[in-house]
Amino acid sequence: MLFRRNMEPSCSYCQHGVALGFGEVVCRKCGIMSSEGRCNAFRYDPTKREPEYATAPDTSDLTESDFALT
Repeated sequence: MLFRRNMEPSCSYCQHGVALGFGEVVCRKCGIMSSEGRCNAFRYDPTKREPEYATAPDTSDLTESDFALT
């Protein structure tokens, strides 16, 4: 869920961090950190979080009779 209250801390979606690329984040509090890193200054910013997208259902086993109205 995108707006959970008990979010697992990560520098990639912290208010204090700015993404550099290559898995690194510049933090105002701690300097250059790994994007998976965390510290006690973590503040969640939901606009930086990329939600997980749902995968498409497997329709390979469906037949024409599955869509018939009879």
